[in-house]
Amino acid sequence: MKRKILLVLSLIVLIAVAVAAGCRKKEPCRRRADNEVIHVKGNLKIVYPAAGAAEQAAMDSLIGAFKEAYPDVAVSVEYPEEFPEEPLDLITSMDYFDVICVPQRLVSYYSDNNCLMPLENYCRWVFGLDADNIYEGVSENGIVNGHLCYAPLPQLSGADGGSNGLVVSNRTRYPNASAAFALFFYTPEVPENGTWPYIEWTTD
Repeated sequence: MKRKILLVLSLIVLIAVAVAAGCRKKEPCRRRADNEVIHVKGNLKIVYPAAGAAEQAAMDSLIGAFKEAYPDVAVSVEYPEEFPEEPLDLITSMDYFDVICVPQRLVSYYSDNNCLMPLENYCRWVFGLDADNIYEGVSENGIVNGHLCYAPLPQLSGADGGSNGLVVSNRTRYPNASAAFALFFYTPEVPENGTWPYIEWTTD
């Protein structure tokens, strides 16, 4: 009987030690050091459904300029003739995309389904942009629960006058590159070779 009790106690101790070790690994995210740099690289898949010839040309031009600024980011783009019957397929299918050009009216739909990556932290801390400059051009549909989820791009607006812009899938494997592309229109200057110093953004 005593052996069984000792065995049970030993197992409890071993489990406790293992749990404690696992907890120690889950440390809170550290803040970046002031001298840390972020080198933007990766492979991006972009989709712009229902784009007319002018919108495709504008997107191709944007991609060309982006690739010059970020030479270590490979970019591919697809232009389906229309949105799929289930718009979530653009993000949730096996062949998902990193950056999607959508009408502003659809942003809430994607956000309500927890599909989008917020962009405001990339504005402030990675690229040193004033996010308020972007918020000014975004209607309520582009801001969800206080998060900036949409980067409007006037040059991509359709012939119907509707506002189109970029959202980033929260499943992207390259969040730095995806955010860099979505915010590229608002980036006044890109350091050489797409390498950014960490910036402590403030409102002062």
